[in-house]
Amino acid sequence: MADGPSLDDLLLHREIEDFLFRECATIDDGRYDDWVDLFCDDGTYWVPSQPDQSSASDTASLIHEGVTLLRARARRLRHDKAFANTPPVRTRHVVGNVAIRERNGDDACRVTASFVMFDYRADDQRVFAGAYDYSLRRVGGEWRIAGKRVDLLNCDAPHGALLAPF
Repeated sequence: MADGPSLDDLLLHREIEDFLFRECATIDDGRYDDWVDLFCDDGTYWVPSQPDQSSASDTASLIHEGVTLLRARARRLRHDKAFANTPPVRTRHVVGNVAIRERNGDDACRVTASFVMFDYRADDQRVFAGAYDYSLRRVGGEWRIAGKRVDLLNCDAPHGALLAPF
């Protein structure tokens, strides 16, 4: 009979799940600056526009931003005069199927998860579903996002304004 995961593996998995849940809570609570703070200084946030898109530079993406642009996005989302976000968007994320795909010692890993996000603004509720693919790195003992790829199930469908982060 094969041995199951070690206690260390189970603890790491729980730690990663808690991090992903906390990340989604920052978005759902409208704490966009806190969300950006979860990224490494060189982190990226990518939402491809095509299924199985392999590069953000070869094909146009729905979103492809580094931390500087994420900070600008956070400013716009909390600005009271941002017409595109009046009234402000509200979200709820559900995350599951969290799996650690690769580990580089105790300080870096690749993690995947499934998600559903509900987006509500101006009497319009939308539902997005897809998969996350994270590159996580410990910085100062805390997990940070080195890269977050969001593969929307309907990435190649027409979308209205994509205001809140997935």
